[in-house]
Amino acid sequence: MAENESLDLGSPIARRWDEVFNEIRNGKPWEKIAPKVSKKLHDALRKFFKQLAKKGVPFEQLLAARESAGALNHLIKKTGNHPFAVLFREVCFSENSKDAPGVLNSFAWAIWETISDQFEHRLASADRTFVDLQIAVNEINQLIEPDVNRLAQKLAENPAQVPARVGKKGNKVDPTTEMLPMSLLEMQKS
Repeated sequence: MAENESLDLGSPIARRWDEVFNEIRNGKPWEKIAPKVSKKLHDALRKFFKQLAKKGVPFEQLLAARESAGALNHLIKKTGNHPFAVLFREVCFSENSKDAPGVLNSFAWAIWETISDQFEHRLASADRTFVDLQIAVNEINQLIEPDVNRLAQKLAENPAQVPARVGKKGNKVDPTTEMLPMSLLEMQKS
């Protein structure tokens, strides 16, 4: 059985973020690290969606239950308390607004914040202070913000799949994937 996507970098199955961790540790430029963070975030969400589907809980059901603590808790239990699902519940309970784009934006940032906090704690030393690392993460945050905002908006429009990432030149990484949920009949009506 495949292991769940993990938010715990101490877990042996949490290798997805090793490349980003090593690049931050080695002082690579933020501009080189940010696209990798964005890619890893998309990849982690894709795997999470697949794992939810295997448990019989599509992500759109979690999103639809965001305003009902009872329904959301029931679905989280069905996932086996998947770490991403638990984090999603925490975001839902802490959000003032329950609009889908806002919740999804906060969820994507919560994933990255959970990972980056672990980076900061592991890398802080006499040579590289916690504040230095927070500055680096804040720079990365500014660079990934447009993609995180787009990710949340696209997920709100179609919570059944993680949208394709936008490449450096603004071209979608995989335009075919972006078009799959579109209906040709609806396009002809326009």
